[in-house]
Amino acid sequence: MRVDSGCTSVTEIEDRQVLPFGFYSVPVASFDRLASAGVTMVGPYYGTRPSEALLDAAERAGLGVLYPLGLEAPRMDAEGRAELLAQVDAVADHEAVVGWYVLPEELRPWSEVEMLYAARLQAVVRGRDPLDRPLLSYQPNHRTRDDLAEASASFDMVLRGLYANFVGASERRAWVREGAGTIVAAAQVDQTPWAVLEMFEEPAETTDVRAWVRHDVYASLVAGARGVLVFSGWPRSGFPAYEAYLAAYLEVATELNGPAGLATPLVRGRAARPVELEIVGGPTRTDAAMGDSPRWVQSVASRQVRDGDTRWIYVVNSAEQSVRLRLPSVDSACPAVAVIGPQPGDGVLELPPLGVSVLRIRSATRGARRAVHANHGKTDGGAGRRPPSVGRVLGPVP
Repeated sequence: MRVDSGCTSVTEIEDRQVLPFGFYSVPVASFDRLASAGVTMVGPYYGTRPSEALLDAAERAGLGVLYPLGLEAPRMDAEGRAELLAQVDAVADHEAVVGWYVLPEELRPWSEVEMLYAARLQAVVRGRDPLDRPLLSYQPNHRTRDDLAEASASFDMVLRGLYANFVGASERRAWVREGAGTIVAAAQVDQTPWAVLEMFEEPAETTDVRAWVRHDVYASLVAGARGVLVFSGWPRSGFPAYEAYLAAYLEVATELNGPAGLATPLVRGRAARPVELEIVGGPTRTDAAMGDSPRWVQSVASRQVRDGDTRWIYVVNSAEQSVRLRLPSVDSACPAVAVIGPQPGDGVLELPPLGVSVLRIRSATRGARRAVHANHGKTDGGAGRRPPSVGRVLGPVP
């Protein structure tokens, strides 16, 4: 079969869309570096709330800020309500603020007081914020789907920690992929699932931090997450691996939100039928347990989307061993080409341990359906009152 020259040409994706990608507690001195790498947001910050100078610096860098909002202890008496209103009023006119990060974190779904606090806080903010910014808050690593859904019912985003190293699953990273699936399953149709990934614990000397980071981000996206928030961007003491982690996360942010635009098909593309990848070498299953009892899942996961005249297949190997995959035959004049990761050969793709590949399959009639993008997936923030910065930083928000 003759391969059209357009099949392998490298071109930038038109009308690129962003995938929300941010870090907690980023120093102002790092703003420009992060923004140039495709990071879209910073925050939240703990302790003292972000100053106007920090908000101004983020705006100059093109970054949004997730602004911390809430009371030290859940309550909603007259004094507490007045305090919340004052917090909103203090920064409501600053367009660098793109979301309200609700404190305290880890609100418990079985606590009537805490769930009532979340619901009433939502009502207060909705009635006060003229730009209708989204609300979000953090839930811990062990939350089940049902508990996560209930705890996040008053928020626009559903977040949960996926700290594999922290929970003792550093060598069982399929746990991250399965956890991201829990977040996605907990999100309702009007909510957006975000993965909260780790960057705070010093790993063993032999660890390939880059492989961990790449796996965790892409595994979360394959599972259906639509945003990534990394804890934390602060260069803490006793953490020599900080720069290795940061460089790895920025590399992925650039792949997603930079010229390659690999986030765009995930943000605006249409789901295609699951692709069948036959494992012809290496383990077919891997352990995704957080504790001592094994929990076996498929070693490889994939997600296929169609964006205009192109199909994209995101493939992640969660096993600690290499796998060889037989790709299905494609009804196209163009073969599958890896935009990142190993190139397939003779219909077989080999992925290293925790390896990632993004495959592009262009249609034989490239350009014929380009018009489908005219009104699909625009990042207007999903609400008419929201400022352009919300859509630019967070992508489409329900």
